Amino acid sequence: MGKIYAFTMLIGGFIKIQTQGGRSMPEPVLNKRLNKDCFIAILILLKGGAVMIIKIIIIFIAGLVVDLLAAKYTSYIALRKTVMAALLSGVITVANFVFLILILNGSAGDSIFNVLAFAGGGSVGTFLALKIT
Repeated sequence: MGKIYAFTMLIGGFIKIQTQGGRSMPEPVLNKRLNKDCFIAILILLKGGAVMIIKIIIIFIAGLVVDLLAAKYTSYIALRKTVMAALLSGVITVANFVFLILILNGSAGDSIFNVLAFAGGGSVGTFLALKIT
């Protein structure tokens, strides 16, 4: 079932008069049927939104982690720890390109929310890195 069908089913559950063989259904049967149809329709509509919210939360956390790594990378440079700075530089570069591909993959509307989530995670990561050190 698609989202349009689910939305139609939800609205139809409120508007349409349920009949059985030309006669009105008894009130308890009508209520059970409407409740079941509406519940199924609501679950279908929320399913797509929940996936998007989870994806945005994951991207936010990824932005936070990447920025924490960038802060650690900067501290290794300041301490002249060459090997650790070089390793973190490679990890950060790979992570940024992987997340860039994942963020921009999909529709333009989703990509904007993904970019905002990644940027928000980066901002929180910077804030935490400065508070911790």
